[in-house]
Order: sequence, then C-alpha cells, then structure tokens
Amino acid sequence: MPVDYVIPPQTILIQTPGAVTTNASNPTKANDFLNYLWSTTAQTTFAEHGFRPVVPSVAARFASKYPQPAQTFTMQLFGGWSSANTVFFDPTSGIVVKVQH
Repeated sequence: MPVDYVIPPQTILIQTPGAVTTNASNPTKANDFLNYLWSTTAQTTFAEHGFRPVVPSVAARFASKYPQPAQTFTMQLFGGWSSANTVFFDPTSGIVVKVQH
C-alpha cells in the first residue's frame, strides 16, 4: 500500500558524533569501525535501508530517494545542546514531558 509522506522545507541536520574512548578495550578495531561508517560501502548500506547518506558520492547516487530539504538547521538554533536539553528534555518541565502527559 502506498504511504504518503511530506518532505519538510526545513529539517534538523543530524550530527551524531562517534569517538573511541581512552580506555577502549580494542582502540584499533574501534577506530576501524568508525572509519568504516564513513566508507562508500557502509553509506550505501545505510541508504538502502532508509537512512540519508552523508558521503557526497553516495548521496548523489541516492538523490532521488532522499531529496535535499530546502533548509537544514542544527541544535544551535535552540541555543545548543545544553539549552535544548533543558527546554525539551528536562524530566519535570521539558516540552517532551508536557506532550507525553
């Protein structure tokens, strides 16, 4: 069955960091994994499973599946993560708590 969906004119740019900690049990393998995530192979797999690729060459191949929104923004629009955590996710007064109750 076809599903209607909307591509918003604005959307948040997801910037999920990754890091290898100083006490990682195998930092070489951890670094290899992080590097793999940015490879053409991994990014193609992501795109094939519903995730917008971030490597430009892969994004170009999937441009028809993942049209670029007219405008993207980051958490800086909300004052950065510290501010956003308080405004949206504070366990007693955050917007998410208010919406869920």
